[in-house]
Amino acid sequence: MLIGLIFGGGWLNTTRWFTDVLPAVSTMGPFPTNQSLRGAITRLFTFNQFQVPVLNKNNYLTVTLTPIIDSPAIATILAGLMSIVVMFITVQQIIIRYHRAGQAAFSVNFALTICAMMLITPVVWDFYYVHLLIPWMVIGWSSQARSQQHMLLLIAILFVLLQRYWRYMLLYLQTPWLMMFGMLGVAILWIALLSLPPQPNAATSTAWRALHVRPDATPISPGDSSDKKGTSCH
Repeated sequence: MLIGLIFGGGWLNTTRWFTDVLPAVSTMGPFPTNQSLRGAITRLFTFNQFQVPVLNKNNYLTVTLTPIIDSPAIATILAGLMSIVVMFITVQQIIIRYHRAGQAAFSVNFALTICAMMLITPVVWDFYYVHLLIPWMVIGWSSQARSQQHMLLLIAILFVLLQRYWRYMLLYLQTPWLMMFGMLGVAILWIALLSLPPQPNAATSTAWRALHVRPDATPISPGDSSDKKGTSCH
């Protein structure tokens, strides 16, 4: 409190900080640090005005966002539909990977669940992104990952890093499109995990090979093999 009074602009700025700025940050509304699907879509389809904490002479910046279409109903419906789509695709992929690879698919399925959770949860703050270390490592260390997945991983990491600097971008341009880097990073990471080829199950591969052996094939003994080699030499 004392530091705020001395270096933060006196009683007026300190009072505004605790009564206006901080309560706005802690709400479940479309504040810029909320990087869920719901938060990003709500900012695109509703008019919003925020007091964002930044390092300037007032210690805050009033941000006014003009939506694409000012329609809270569209925002609610679209956010709900997108969340349902994410949940459906995630559950479907988890079931498919489990049936194809068994327990070998656990790490990818766990990473998919984390990304889906970060998308459909109504409020996702920046510090939640520590959970993304698991999906990053799953893709980075997966033997099934190809150049496509590695490229998506790099783009996802870049977007998550840009999320840390959105408030400084608002000093020059105020638009809701600059307040969704974190959500886009998680979505790209989710897509990268979906595109990973399923790891083959050893039991499944053995059964597949057994089904494709010709029934009329006769095994060749070592003696027969040597006789055939001798005949071919003559």
